[in-house]
Amino acid sequence: MKILKKILAIVAIILSVAGLVISLAGIAGAWVINDALTSEVATDVFARTETALNALESTLDRVVVALERSRSAIETIDQAAGKAGGKIESSSPVANLISNTVGDELFPTIIGIRDTISGVRSTIIAVNASIEAANAIPFVSVPTLPMEKLQAVDERASNAVDRVQELRADVAALKSGAADALVSNVTTRTGAIDDDLAAIETFAVAYGDDIGRVSAALAVVRAKLPGLLDLTSVFLTVVLLWFAVGQVSLLVSSWRFLKSAA
Repeated sequence: MKILKKILAIVAIILSVAGLVISLAGIAGAWVINDALTSEVATDVFARTETALNALESTLDRVVVALERSRSAIETIDQAAGKAGGKIESSSPVANLISNTVGDELFPTIIGIRDTISGVRSTIIAVNASIEAANAIPFVSVPTLPMEKLQAVDERASNAVDRVQELRADVAALKSGAADALVSNVTTRTGAIDDDLAAIETFAVAYGDDIGRVSAALAVVRAKLPGLLDLTSVFLTVVLLWFAVGQVSLLVSSWRFLKSAA
């Protein structure tokens, strides 16, 4: 019977020592993880995401400026065409003005807008991936950027490029003397282009607001996260210390029991 008591006491001692080691390791681990999360998430991931959001916002601001420049060029074309009456003569100053405005201002600017909008998609995907990774951490909840509008704005940008290329071909034919151009044909094309540009501008402005909301939410979480992680680590430390005290008590009791059974 004494041998069984000794065995039970030894087992209890081993388990209490193991529990004590696990508790102390858990306390150390909680603070190591705390430091890692604070450094890698609050500092690195959030900082990179904020940088990407700022860059994205600046990109959309440049798109808005380019759109305004393009729409101003369209207004110049429409005003010049309006002065020509019903038909634009190939050798007229109006034809020269329209040709120069389309070739030197409108066409390259719209190409740049399309390419920029296309590149924005990959940036948004990367930003959302970073936010979703951060949201996997307790207490972190940051909204992602909406993706559903991107396809429509991509199509609008492509349409604008196609239409300005058609306008460019018409103007080239006009300048070569192959055909005169009706004012209504020119303004119909510029009107369609302007509709596309207006839709892109609406998107860019609205998406800038979305970026602002995400940036604000990210800043709030980034400011609060270290404190929340510290609070969690303190809670785990208290719980594990309480468990460790229980293991020490069990160890002392088991040791006394083992000595009494000797």
